[in-house]
Amino acid sequence: MNRVRLAESGAVTHWGQGLSAICRAPFQFSCWNRNHLRHALMLAIPPGDPAYAICRRIAVRAASGALADSTGGATHAHDVDELPPWAVGVPPLAEIGCMLFYRVEPR
Repeated sequence: MNRVRLAESGAVTHWGQGLSAICRAPFQFSCWNRNHLRHALMLAIPPGDPAYAICRRIAVRAASGALADSTGGATHAHDVDELPPWAVGVPPLAEIGCMLFYRVEPR
């Protein structure tokens, strides 16, 4: 949602406009990249999966603005077991579960 707000403000244009476009922007979120393992894992979730249902409810609440931002305004995140090049030298804002969250300023 922080990316959506940045895009709506005009500060960032390369992610697209709107929640769906930003989530599905190329190479931004691995679950939407067809060649990534997380995409296959997402497609393999069985209908009625309780954990997926919880995730959907959380996503709906976030999209409606009903959730506080526990990431401190983060625009980027990665698994704690990874270190993408964009994260080198950038202090994380939050650690939630196995994810680190960052605010990477638009260029």
